[in-house]
Amino acid sequence: MRFAVIGAGAVGSYFGARLIDAGHDVSFVARGATLQALRDKGLSIITEGRRDTVTVQATDDAANIGNVDYVISAVKATQVIDALEPAGALIGSDTAVITTQNGVDGPRLTASVVGREHTIPGVVKAYVAAREPGVTEFRGGPGSLEVAEWTNEPSDRVTALRKAFEDAGIGSPVPRDVWELLWAKSMFVVPPGGLGAITGLPLGELLSRQGLRRVLIDATTEIRDVAVARGVDMPYGIVADTVAFDEAQPPSSTTSMQRDIMSGRPSELDPQLGAIVRYGREAGVPTPLHELMYEVLKLRRNDAQ
Repeated sequence: MRFAVIGAGAVGSYFGARLIDAGHDVSFVARGATLQALRDKGLSIITEGRRDTVTVQATDDAANIGNVDYVISAVKATQVIDALEPAGALIGSDTAVITTQNGVDGPRLTASVVGREHTIPGVVKAYVAAREPGVTEFRGGPGSLEVAEWTNEPSDRVTALRKAFEDAGIGSPVPRDVWELLWAKSMFVVPPGGLGAITGLPLGELLSRQGLRRVLIDATTEIRDVAVARGVDMPYGIVADTVAFDEAQPPSSTTSMQRDIMSGRPSELDPQLGAIVRYGREAGVPTPLHELMYEVLKLRRNDAQ
């Protein structure tokens, strides 16, 4: 199969490298120092101290690649539109674009450029981090990418994609509902990201301080309530399950949005926290904790700029 990976950060690099190892034709769309590193040194994945390097095809112009079977959109949610608009040369009549972004807004943003018919919502479950341009470390987790059609209906292209992933060692079980997965991941990622960015505390501290623990649980509940109001069938006990999952993570854990905000870098504040506020208003569900975190962190972002 022919794949194009837009964005050679941690997520795109990890999945792209696995697909290359499995014999697929994979090209990367990258720029700047990352593009130069891929061309000069190839792509390296570090797993438990072992470093594996593959030679890759990389360009800053999608026209050099042409139509592919699948595009893995591995840029941050804030970059989706700007990354996909000039990548039209990748999209043929049967091409599918797989979303990987944190939060619930990745599929909507993707479809606004390529259309729903070309969009396959995806949920990443892997702890990966970019060490330097062209070098990514796999730090744990299932290493999976779960995908489904927008409607959750079966299709030949999703079946073929899952097989390609599984054959490459990328877990891709059939989800009961891909939207449930997206909202459930947001319950895990967004509240600790927002609260952690405000307080400067890692996940373990948020959970161990009773007042902050209550806020974290209440914010997690807000997301569940918005999802249910939007017609997503969230499992009974999903809030308790999310908190239990939080407690199983290393106490020093922080989210990428939290780290970006605290470092003054561009962040996914709008498509993560802002999306919960927006979807809550649309559904008539109050999200006071997310509104508070969003407004406070917008001030911090403006001060940094």
